[in-house]
Amino acid sequence: MRNNCELSNVQILKNSEESWVFENVPSEPIVSLLENFSAPVKLEYPYTEDELLSLLKYAEDEFVRFDAVQNLINNYVLVNVTNYQRQLPFSSLNTVIEAFKYILNDTKIDRRFKAFLLQVPSVNTLMELFKVVDIDAIIAIRKFILSSLSLELGLEFSKAYNSLLSEYKARLSVANSYECNDSQMGERALASITLLYTALYLQQTDEAKANELVLNHYQLADNMTDSIAAMNIACNLDLAAQEQILNDYEAKWQDNALVFDNYFRAVSGAPYQNTLSKLRS
Repeated sequence: MRNNCELSNVQILKNSEESWVFENVPSEPIVSLLENFSAPVKLEYPYTEDELLSLLKYAEDEFVRFDAVQNLINNYVLVNVTNYQRQLPFSSLNTVIEAFKYILNDTKIDRRFKAFLLQVPSVNTLMELFKVVDIDAIIAIRKFILSSLSLELGLEFSKAYNSLLSEYKARLSVANSYECNDSQMGERALASITLLYTALYLQQTDEAKANELVLNHYQLADNMTDSIAAMNIACNLDLAAQEQILNDYEAKWQDNALVFDNYFRAVSGAPYQNTLSKLRS
């Protein structure tokens, strides 16, 4: 109520500050902002980690859920750039790990959306958080996040990938079974992201198995999406398998300039000092 008049469900923000009072609310709610809001905006709101985790789990709007995960990671990066510059250890990643574990284990989340939720923001995206960019700090923190997620949730990612791989092999046993539909697109998207984390986990525990895993994914692929995913992962993790994958891709597609561009993207996107020399060779 305002001035003894019942308020509508839709409130118009006309002033720089507005206040509303909600009565008979038994506990303090978590505000789910920008639900069903399609305009491209960046909103700053002082959510706590627990509130962001609750939004991920319980918000009805998919953008709000995605934004909650992104903000968990963004906030972690913002705090730890200072730690990096002061040569202090990075803070606990427990809430981010809990969020990713929830996403992995929630069977009700659509596969394509789940793959989207499990992506760590790129270096370029994280740079936008800062007026003065410390690129070394951002790269180091992002690497730490990926490494920690893969180590802490390696078995869960491996289980998810192997389940998808079984489905993939079953489909491949049927001739001409590839289709560009929501179901298979979700399968490919989730397989790619779980392959990345599984390979990163294995690289830190048994690198030979990491090479075997990614090479097998590339060799099984009956579509460009899966081929490129394996090639990108092999290059990004600097796996020995990248040489065989790149040679095979070059032999198949060197006469198709548009498709072959993916080769250069995979090689040039690898965050290593020898990247430029690889491109020149």
